[in-house]
Parts: sequence; C-alpha cells; structure tokens
Amino acid sequence: MRIAYVVSRFPAFSETFVLREAVEVQRLGHDVQVYALKSLADTGYDPSAKKLVKTTQYSPFFLSAALVWANLATAVRHPVKYWGTLLYVFAHGVATPKECLKALVTYPKTIYYGALMKARGVEHLHAHFANIPTLAALIINRIWGIPYSFAAHAHDLFTHQSMLREKLAGARFAVTCSEYNRTFVRPLCRAEDMDKFRVLHCGADVRRLQQVVRRPEPALIGCVSRLSAQKGFKYLVEACALLRKRAVNFHCILAGEGPDQPALHAQVQALGVADVVELPGRVPDVGEFLSRLSALVLPCIQADDGSMDGLPTVLIEAMAARIPVISAAVSGIPELVRNGETGFLVPQRDPAALADAIEKMLKDPALAARLAEGGHRLACERYDLEKSARRVADLFERSRAGEVREGRVGAGQTS
Repeated sequence: MRIAYVVSRFPAFSETFVLREAVEVQRLGHDVQVYALKSLADTGYDPSAKKLVKTTQYSPFFLSAALVWANLATAVRHPVKYWGTLLYVFAHGVATPKECLKALVTYPKTIYYGALMKARGVEHLHAHFANIPTLAALIINRIWGIPYSFAAHAHDLFTHQSMLREKLAGARFAVTCSEYNRTFVRPLCRAEDMDKFRVLHCGADVRRLQQVVRRPEPALIGCVSRLSAQKGFKYLVEACALLRKRAVNFHCILAGEGPDQPALHAQVQALGVADVVELPGRVPDVGEFLSRLSALVLPCIQADDGSMDGLPTVLIEAMAARIPVISAAVSGIPELVRNGETGFLVPQRDPAALADAIEKMLKDPALAARLAEGGHRLACERYDLEKSARRVADLFERSRAGEVREGRVGAGQTS
C-alpha cells in the first residue's frame, strides 16, 4: 500500500517516534513516502532511517516556479475545489487568526504536495500532529479525494484546536497516545465521530533498549529531552537545591537543547548547584546516556500557555531499559508511570515532593529495582514500537477496505 506521511519537520530530534514508526511501517512492506512542510530539521537521525530520509519530499521555496505552477494548474483543472477549499479553510479557521494565517501560508505547499501524491498513486495520507499537517491532509482530501488519517499527540491538542472538529469529521480514523487525550478531545468534536478516534500507544524500540547494558553511576539522576517549559526542569533544579541542603549524595545531568536552556543555566548558577547539576547540551548516544542513570527524572507540568506533554517517549525508553523513573501526574503520564508500581509520580510544580521521591529512590536500591522491573514489563507489553506500527499498518489496510470508515473499529478501543 502506498502511504504518504505528512509532517511539519522531518526528521526532528524531539519527534523520533514519527521517524521510527514510518521506518517500521515501511519494513512491514508498505511503500512509505514522507512529505515535510518545512525543511530538513535534524541531521542526527538513526542510521536505519537513512533510506527514508533520502527519499523525503521537502517543499520548494514559497514562490518557486514548481510551486506556482502546481497551484495554477490545480486552480485551472479544479477551480471549484481549489477556491472552495481555500474559502472553507479561511471560514472555519478565522476564529483562531494565528492558526488561520499559518493555514493560508501552507495552502500553496499543500497543493503542490497534493498534485505530487495524486501523480504518484498515493492511496492514503497519514498526518502526524493534529494541527497544520492534518489540515494539509484535509485539503488534499477535499481536492483529490485521497483518504486520510492523523495522529494527535500533545501541543497539537492542548494549545491548537483549530478546525479539530472538521479534521476528525473528514478523517477515516485518528489515533492518540493516551485515554487522557481522547477524553480531552471528546467535547471538541461531534459525538458521532468519536468512534473513529482511538487510543494507540506510541511505541519505543523496546527490543533494542532491552539490549542496553546498564552501567549506573552511583546516585546519578537526570534526563535527555527538549529543554522546554512543559518538561518542568526548573522544578528539578529547585529539587536539586533542596537535596543539596539535605546533604544527599547525587549528581544530575539534564541533556538536550531547547528554549529553556539559557534560563536553566542561569537558575543553576543562582541556586549554587553548578557542581551537582550539568547541562551538557545534546548527547551523541541516548542509549549510552540512559545506561549511566540510577534514575530518570522528568517532572512534566502544564505550562502557562496550556502546553504539556502527551506521553514522553523518553519515559518509555527508560522503562524498557530497566531504569526507574520519576515523573509528574500530568496528562496521560499516570497511564504509563503508575505510582509505586512502575515508577514514582509526584504533583506537578512541587520541588519538595520531587526531592522526596528522588531521595527515596536513591536510598532504597531494592525499591528502585522493583519499580524498574515493573516499568520494564509495562513498556514491553504495551509500548513496543513494532507492535504499535503493526497496528497502525493494520488500520491503513482496514481503512482501504472501508472497515474503519464504517465504524467497525470500536469506539474508544485501545491498542
């Protein structure tokens, strides 16, 4: 089956789950083509994805001849659909001006891609993220009739709901990573469309991660992630200052890059914990970094703008590698990190509770080992990339056969 993945950026360091899923669906025998609405985002991708990245289609310059010609040709061949869809996007998106402007800017690129997909015989579109990529899929569907589906994750639901109702109404199906997300979406969409919106747990390469040989360094905690507000790392730095006052032996490494990196550096200096908290930037080998940790700590929050994580992949990766985890009770995380069973959960924005959990984990190796084993079992049973990709591929096939469209998937069914 010829499937087009529509994404904003590809590959992206903070969205490795998209790349891995596409590679796995391709490995299952499908012809996968990736269409990125922006330029190449990151060159530090997994070598196993080299073939897919090499064939990824990137949009030409906004006023390039190819893009202008594709729009002129489509407007001539399908004038009612071309202008009618543009009006439809504007009329339904005008309630959210910023998102509407993005949609109008993306429209010419989408038309270019739609013409390419039609010429290449694409049978199904799958958009990752429910905002602009899914809007692009809806536009292509309205003009060329290619069926589409989408995956909703986090910021695309919590801070961007523009035309979500229309996107789900036009889709064959949609998937999301947690029951929390599905509950969040329910009041925003038509009740009759919710049987198309199902929970399909995002996966990690648990088989590879099971091979990680743990070399935990004494009392080393930390995380590898994008350094952004919703990760809650400022509260981890505060917790480190509390642990320092309690004379707890520990060292913390926050690896990664992002908009909060300068503020975190300043906070570390201001609190006088630079000797026990490191911010080294990006690490070359995530598996090797994880193998060194005594515990992974990711104290997620709902940021002031409403953004929050859906189900952070790094938690799944750490659990699969038998690394005990500590996180916060935000969005769908409690579905993965079950307090006292597969890890520790603390209230968000609570550095004292976070410090208590870290101290307890470091001082009780038997407890840490039990939590790590519980997390490992859950990650392998329910968050295996190969299994989740197989379920996505099955949905593509069932969509082609008409089963998903007819509602035979089952409302709220979880994979």
